[in-house]
Amino acid sequence: MTVPDNARGTQVVLQCRGVSMRFGKGPRSTLALEDVDLEVARGEFLVLLGPSGCGKSTLLYLMAGLLLPTTGGVMMGGEIIRGPSPRRGVVFQDFALFPWLTVADNIRFGLHLSAQRRQGASDGEQIVQELVNTMGLTEFQRHKPHQLSGGMRQRVAIARTLAPDPEVVLMDEPFGSLDAQTRAALQREVAALAQRTGKTIVFVTHSIEEAALLASRVVVVSRRPGRIQRVLPVPMPRLRWNWKADFAVEYLRVVSDLEAALAESTAGSEA
Repeated sequence: MTVPDNARGTQVVLQCRGVSMRFGKGPRSTLALEDVDLEVARGEFLVLLGPSGCGKSTLLYLMAGLLLPTTGGVMMGGEIIRGPSPRRGVVFQDFALFPWLTVADNIRFGLHLSAQRRQGASDGEQIVQELVNTMGLTEFQRHKPHQLSGGMRQRVAIARTLAPDPEVVLMDEPFGSLDAQTRAALQREVAALAQRTGKTIVFVTHSIEEAALLASRVVVVSRRPGRIQRVLPVPMPRLRWNWKADFAVEYLRVVSDLEAALAESTAGSEA
């Protein structure tokens, strides 16, 4: 079922309150994030944009529960996040697939991470098959990762993340290692998936154009220690692939605003 845009963003699902993250101890420690306050609304496509090393991925992993903040707290549904949960799925840049498992088995593994495994075997198989078909992997479901292209491996990783039906999908530069054509195709697929399912997505990228094409809001993170520099809404329809014809002026304005915000966020950084 497609969720209309005007039904989204009415409820906060993730909150960061005074979040700081320091790695290490003593004079050689690194302050990666400092005093981050952020809310993510249910059903929105939030993009984290900023220079390399600014703490975007760190913030994503804090939301996932893979890291715990040095100070402050990250909450989901008003409860402090203290570790990973099937309510939050993570898609990594490097695919993170099991090389000895087939496509279908990699996706099936996602079900073992959730309460879905308590359902009957037939229910689990139906979920796997639906995801195989949805991600265009029907002909490759018995292949292993080394037999697939980079784009297909990332489709498997996305399908595995979706198998437990998480409320929030956290994506860490998922298309960063892909060629331009494959990246564009997967951008469209993820945008359509978000539109169709109403999933809340938090997406890390270095690409201004990718942020402008995907986001309902863009959070620009400053250079390290990462702080929220600016938050820019993107007032365009979710599926904006015909922007050249219909949204050119708005798209270019968003890109210009993001370029200015990113330049501000990197002002004074080392060469």
